Amino acid sequence: MTEPSVYTLAHLREWNRSAPSLAVIGSPIGHSVSPAMHNAALAQFADLAGWEYFRFEITPAELPEALAQFAARGFAGINLTVPHKVSAYELIPDRDASACEAQAINTLHFAAGQKPRGYSTDGYGLLRGLAGDFGFEPAGRTVLVLGAGGAGQSAVVALEKAGARIFWYNRTAGKVSALIPRLGLENTYLVNAGQIPWEETGLVINATSAGLREGDGVPVALPAGRRDLCAYDMVYKPAQTPFLREAAARGLRTANGLSMLLHQGAKAFEIWTKKAPPVEVMEAALKKTVYDP
Repeated sequence: MTEPSVYTLAHLREWNRSAPSLAVIGSPIGHSVSPAMHNAALAQFADLAGWEYFRFEITPAELPEALAQFAARGFAGINLTVPHKVSAYELIPDRDASACEAQAINTLHFAAGQKPRGYSTDGYGLLRGLAGDFGFEPAGRTVLVLGAGGAGQSAVVALEKAGARIFWYNRTAGKVSALIPRLGLENTYLVNAGQIPWEETGLVINATSAGLREGDGVPVALPAGRRDLCAYDMVYKPAQTPFLREAAARGLRTANGLSMLLHQGAKAFEIWTKKAPPVEVMEAALKKTVYDP
């Protein structure tokens, strides 16, 4: 029987594999290329033979049961993507400092005889990705972050901690107003779409899910002629989102979220396996899957 490319909660309830499993969960999840990256990494280690990484379509209503099932079914760990990062934080009481700072979880580790432990590797992955793609160092720079979901929260916390000043935009302004004090942010400021101080901004990050679906628009109007302004989209598939196409057309420097995916995934791999991640192998697998499928 052919294995499905995307699994569901129904599959999880019947899960029975002898070797440890890993997974990414989200809704939608069919676009995720994390299995290619992690399965390539797992194949580098003889003592991880039999380990495999899967995709699961899990809705918000299914999340509590799914987390319990993953813990009970022999999974070593999971990644969480849209829309589960903040909800998982509320459901998982045992959290690493990285998750507590971001108040979001994108990585869970299930160790035998222990409670599931939550981490946020997104901020680490973003900073490594920005350095590699743009040579961008946050200290003393001003960054505009679009979106206040789990990925946006992690981005803002990591960037401010690294010394950046943040302008934060979200369609629901009240969410940002509440998050700034809740996250203990001291150099982050709410802006609306009509009052973005572009002249002060060196980097704009799309941390919304706009771009995942055909026909998605651009979250805000971008300025023209700013070759010194970098535009980064956390979405990596499609490789050229509407946001990045618009940014390129206006003369901005652009990069998609593949670099963030790589480095957050490498950190997660290290958490699960206690091994140094084979980053070059993981990167090659990602690029082959996204750019040469």
